[in-house]
Amino acid sequence: FKEIATVMKFVERRMKEDVSKDVVVKDVFGREVNLGKDPRLVFAGEESGGMVTGPEKLIVSGKKRAAISMREKSAGEGSVLMAGLVAELFESGKVFLSDALERLFVERKISGKFDLRKDLVLYNQAEFDPKRLRESMKEGEKLRDRIDSFFLSLAFSLKQGKASLELVKGVLAERFPSLSFDDLVDVVFVGDGSYLKFENKYIEMRPSGTEAKFRVYGSGNDLEDIKRFLDCFAVFDGSLPSSYFDVVDKALYEGVQKQAEKVYLDYLVGMNR
Repeated sequence: FKEIATVMKFVERRMKEDVSKDVVVKDVFGREVNLGKDPRLVFAGEESGGMVTGPEKLIVSGKKRAAISMREKSAGEGSVLMAGLVAELFESGKVFLSDALERLFVERKISGKFDLRKDLVLYNQAEFDPKRLRESMKEGEKLRDRIDSFFLSLAFSLKQGKASLELVKGVLAERFPSLSFDDLVDVVFVGDGSYLKFENKYIEMRPSGTEAKFRVYGSGNDLEDIKRFLDCFAVFDGSLPSSYFDVVDKALYEGVQKQAEKVYLDYLVGMNR
């Protein structure tokens, strides 16, 4: 939610400066998104289920500071909205939330019907000896960074024009021969991980910033396909295929963690101006 709050505060500052101008935000790679004039927040959420919603009118404090929404997730808002939705479905004779959700997927042509997540613990949490536990965590952190660097380097090579999408597809296909990358559209760094964008699904790999853990997310319309990707990535050890350095510059690979950190920090600086 700190990422969501950063965008909220940026939008509020721009609206305060001149409500007649379009509010334009940028993502971590500098791509612009025009929110139009006097924008509002409808819904913001995270993968764990936390959410905030924005009111039709701006929230104004006693000191006249305007906000488009709360800064943090609210179980209260979620409960009220859910109660209202259940009541509406009951009164219309459409009792089951699952039926309403299924219709929504069809009517709105939503491509992320299934949403899965795997959390990978890369060290022995059951180790009782403090010294061995620290050693296990250090090794796990090295593994976490190795996995992260594999995907990050592909994303940065694409972004910087040093590799084509077809070459990246070839690297991924060589490393994960049981998976299909034919419909891969892009590989991008999204601030806290790497995002594989396909025509009808996405897979994201996100390292923990504090522990020897790695998270893999997937969303799309084919449940079994998403499971295959998550299961395969869940046992990935970061080892490189033979064609890797034909596509990725070795210096980029070795310094990609710092490069990603700089891109992200530059993004935050820009959003806080």
